[in-house]
Amino acid sequence: MHAAPDPEYHKRNEGKPRRTPRFESLQGQPQAELPGIDHGSQVLEWLHEVGPTGQGMSGPVTISWQEINAWLQATGTAATREELVMLRKLSGEYVAQYNRSDNPNEPPPNSAGEKVDKAAVSQDLKAMLRGAAAEAKKAKK
Repeated sequence: MHAAPDPEYHKRNEGKPRRTPRFESLQGQPQAELPGIDHGSQVLEWLHEVGPTGQGMSGPVTISWQEINAWLQATGTAATREELVMLRKLSGEYVAQYNRSDNPNEPPPNSAGEKVDKAAVSQDLKAMLRGAAAEAKKAKK
């Protein structure tokens, strides 16, 4: 998680190393609650089944298409192309927030940090899921 050291951290803390990673220090704090959604809620469940990240040389990475395909085959899950694209995008957003969370002012992706605007997240997620549902209906016609 700390692949790029923060030189200012050592100046502020007299060169003392971090004792615990920020992720561990936030354990036990309230977790973010996912907004209620009308369509596509299974994609969020799938994200946690597959695992929100893959493992790269320098830490977490977006889950690969190979990992998604292996999960689909292992579980026998039937998914649309749009759902799979959404699954991979959610993984990418999780990794992006994970990487930003090295900054002490940013919460880790599994935290209910104070800066989360739940209404905006809910609206964005609903819009994305409605779009995916509309695409799926078009594909069926």
